[in-house]
Amino acid sequence: MAVGDGIDGVGAAQMHLDVKTPLSEWVSHIKEFKPNMIIGYPSAVKILGELAEKGEVALKINRIVTCGEPLGKTFPEIKQIVIDAGFKTPWIAKQVINDNRFPVLPYKRPMGKTGFFRPHEFIYDEYFDCVLCPENSVLKYFTTTREGYRQFKSDPNTCQNCPSRFKCTENKNCVKTVEKHVWTDYLEIVEDYRHTPPLRELYEHRKETIERVFADAKEKCAMRFTYLKGLTRNLGWVRLKFAAMNLKKYAIHQWHIRTYFIFCRFPRPFAFVA
Repeated sequence: MAVGDGIDGVGAAQMHLDVKTPLSEWVSHIKEFKPNMIIGYPSAVKILGELAEKGEVALKINRIVTCGEPLGKTFPEIKQIVIDAGFKTPWIAKQVINDNRFPVLPYKRPMGKTGFFRPHEFIYDEYFDCVLCPENSVLKYFTTTREGYRQFKSDPNTCQNCPSRFKCTENKNCVKTVEKHVWTDYLEIVEDYRHTPPLRELYEHRKETIERVFADAKEKCAMRFTYLKGLTRNLGWVRLKFAAMNLKKYAIHQWHIRTYFIFCRFPRPFAFVA
């Protein structure tokens, strides 16, 4: 979001502050602008809060509109995090569980070639630190990659005469490699949560909330395609779209509780923080 002439029909000025901007410039701009409303990501709002606690800036904020980032250790009253299957990774599962929250994720289809053994068919033996294949052969530990995956490799002499080799590997050296992440245990905990009835019911509400936001963004805000070149331009474009959607949702909420002209309470300008 860039500096503009204000929101049409409201007459409020706006100022854009980037998280890459030095804090000294933040302080000078905020003192000069004197915002009374903040719209931005939680990380940017947190920076403003820290500056206010230190006494470097004096803020008189009436409204804060924010969304779009992991909560971290803030908002401890939120105990369940509903996430899509695309975010079912060991790191995300570990992060959410370590924050004393319940990650609610759906079933994810196993990845791999059709007709081959599935990853769950290779059983990890924690006591001997090895992997057992469907033919009960041992895959010994080999190394750990920089991405945190522990590799287990089979004995080529055993795999060469294996009757199920055509369903196991296409390696010309007859070596099967299985990767297990060092945080795989967290995914197993997530699977246990997935079969819990209250959490399963909670995930069903996702289609009523966040999926509708994605649908509105695609159908009403032309977000099926990108019309700009470069990550920076597209990032600003997407942020502006979702900021507008958040403002619309906030306005509808205020209308339902019979608070009309929600911006009339803010005669001073308000700041956009990205």
